[in-house]
Amino acid sequence: MTAKTIDARGLLCPRPVMLARQALYESSPGDVLEVLLDNATACENVSRYLQGNAEQVTTATEDGVFRIKAVVAETEACPACAPMNFEKQPPVVAITQAGMGHGSEELGRILIQACINALPSIEPLPSAVVFYNSGIQLACEGSPVLTALAELDRKGVKILVCGTCLDYFSLKEKRKVGVVSNMFEILSTLAAAGHVINP
Repeated sequence: MTAKTIDARGLLCPRPVMLARQALYESSPGDVLEVLLDNATACENVSRYLQGNAEQVTTATEDGVFRIKAVVAETEACPACAPMNFEKQPPVVAITQAGMGHGSEELGRILIQACINALPSIEPLPSAVVFYNSGIQLACEGSPVLTALAELDRKGVKILVCGTCLDYFSLKEKRKVGVVSNMFEILSTLAAAGHVINP
């Protein structure tokens, strides 16, 4: 058993997640990984990534430094290396703005609301709905589509909300649905989609 420390302080997402991922796959089962961070959003993303890919994940904070420890799990094969059958993958919906289409902003808001409210009824359901740029507003307090997004979440659809965008618009504390995500996870989700719907 060996221990490895990744100093990701000063780095913005998705870089800390990518460093943790690289260290995870370069390590052996039973090895201990420690990740140092100074950003709450990066901490949340790295912690969630390790919880899905390692064991005994713990997080501590001291003097503004987040310290995440994890034990490398026993795995049969690297999940990142597994071939994907794109034809059988469900779609992913990418919401990049608080409206839909170009022209009237008011009409755009009406259309995006109708679009998201219809998502729980489509077949096949999307595997994920990702929100970035001003689209993140639709996953936050006051959004008219929170009920539909909560229904999608109950049905097993991943709701990913860009953490960098939440920070940029000062909306992190107002997120009401989904998980705080990062560009690495968002791009990986888009790459694995059968196709991407970008309303």
